[in-house]
Amino acid sequence: MPLMIGTYGISGIALGFVWPERGWRLGLWLGLFWVVLLLIALLFSDPVPWNLRLVIKDLIDYSLIVIAGPLGGAVGAIISRRRMVDASRRS
Repeated sequence: MPLMIGTYGISGIALGFVWPERGWRLGLWLGLFWVVLLLIALLFSDPVPWNLRLVIKDLIDYSLIVIAGPLGGAVGAIISRRRMVDASRRS
């Protein structure tokens, strides 16, 4: 799971760097995939007995994935804007 969180964070940074004006919103679109996937799984799967500890752990893990995308997008946008400002100062 940490690898997936890191992957979404790095993807968000890359998208925010390339499109700084959209920043965190692109990262949000990355994370919404998991929200849609979990809702579809909940609606179309057979009911299973709940283990509350496992459910809470999974929700925390998936919420970290959803948070990593927009956070990475915001960081990438900040890096890109700073790079543009530094380039304009050098000129």
